[in-house]
Amino acid sequence: MTTLKNLRKRYEGWDTEALIDELVNNELNDFIASHDKFEDDERDPHGMGKRIPYIGWFWRSVDFANEYYTIGDCKDFIGFMENNKWGYAERRLTPEESQQVTKIVLAAFTAGRQGGILSDIIKNTNKQLDKLWPLLQSFPMETEGWWIYGGLQGQCGFTQTEEEADNMVTMLKDAAPGIDYWKVKA
Repeated sequence: MTTLKNLRKRYEGWDTEALIDELVNNELNDFIASHDKFEDDERDPHGMGKRIPYIGWFWRSVDFANEYYTIGDCKDFIGFMENNKWGYAERRLTPEESQQVTKIVLAAFTAGRQGGILSDIIKNTNKQLDKLWPLLQSFPMETEGWWIYGGLQGQCGFTQTEEEADNMVTMLKDAAPGIDYWKVKA
């Protein structure tokens, strides 16, 4: 059984910066996960049931604290994609693109915490979040880079630079000695 004592132990020894990142990520990912789909009484202009463009069955946590976002193209739309099971084209957002995403998420988060009439709060929060769909569709899906293959999964990831590819291959080999991983230019 989980106890408060066990939960507290999870964070023992963390440095302040890592703890702040964890708290920020938990707060913003919980916020997005609670607003990621259209309600039954809302019109869905995209026909996907999703207010936030993400690829997968549910919202997967992203690294908001470090503005590290991965997007993918599933052919129906471009969306956040933290788990590429399907081999879709993917890439990490540039720092400038990431700042645009963060600005919208923080505006929606702030709108969701302002006082007032509940229906107005919801409307203002959704108005901000609705900006994410067209923004992500505007980002080009460049697939120049490096695919990482190996293990039981086949295609394991994609990086934009050869240095990132080398680092990912090393990390995977360190995590699973005895399993071969390699990079291939896209």
